[in-house]
Amino acid sequence: MTTLAAVLSLSSCGAVGDLDAEPRSDSRRFDFSGERLIVDSGSNVRLVAGDGPGLAVSRKLTGQAAEKGNAAWKLAGDTLRLTARCTGMVLNCSSEYTVHVPAGVTLTVRTQGADVTAESLPHRLTVRTESGRIKLSEGSGDLRLRTRTGRVDVIGSRSADVRVRSHNADHSLTFSKPPRRLSAHTGIGDIAVTLPKGGTRYRIDGRAQDPQTYRVDFPSHGDASHRIAVESPEGRVRVRAEDPGAHR
Repeated sequence: MTTLAAVLSLSSCGAVGDLDAEPRSDSRRFDFSGERLIVDSGSNVRLVAGDGPGLAVSRKLTGQAAEKGNAAWKLAGDTLRLTARCTGMVLNCSSEYTVHVPAGVTLTVRTQGADVTAESLPHRLTVRTESGRIKLSEGSGDLRLRTRTGRVDVIGSRSADVRVRSHNADHSLTFSKPPRRLSAHTGIGDIAVTLPKGGTRYRIDGRAQDPQTYRVDFPSHGDASHRIAVESPEGRVRVRAEDPGAHR
């Protein structure tokens, strides 16, 4: 009983420290003029287009992450490393970095369990996660997205070339402009693709768990220059036309 009380007391002290830590928000500008940027992050990452010289990064830290020495950002060559440490029994510890990506830069983001979001990004973007969610809104650059178990949402995309691959995750991919090439594959999970209505002809290839779980609203034309490939051997596939009244 004494040992249990001691453990609870220590845990309680740690939790109180987490809750009492003052939230912190700050920003930094790095001297960067390259054409390629790699972001390695242990924290959630938000990507937006930059509007000035160099590489601007801002962050929001709460709880243990906000304590001195527990968060770091460093640019070495073309690699930006973003970290925030949460250890022990933690009730409050969160971090999010916002990266303002310079114009003309090809971007790669790598995380384990952290989420990646992007808004109106025109850059060519590669994202690799293990379990982190990928959510990209209204972008126009080519996309290469790979995750093991993180959900993938692409919303209102104008990207011409999109390739998505996962081991066990759902994909929801909507386009405001017809993609020239879309390839989406998941081993286990559902894939939902929404394409804009219009006169675009597609070649559509795909498969799902069985014929009843594979539904496509568009005819497939073997000679079409716009190509769609969707595959989920252990899930459902749905390719449909955009609802003009839907709000994305």
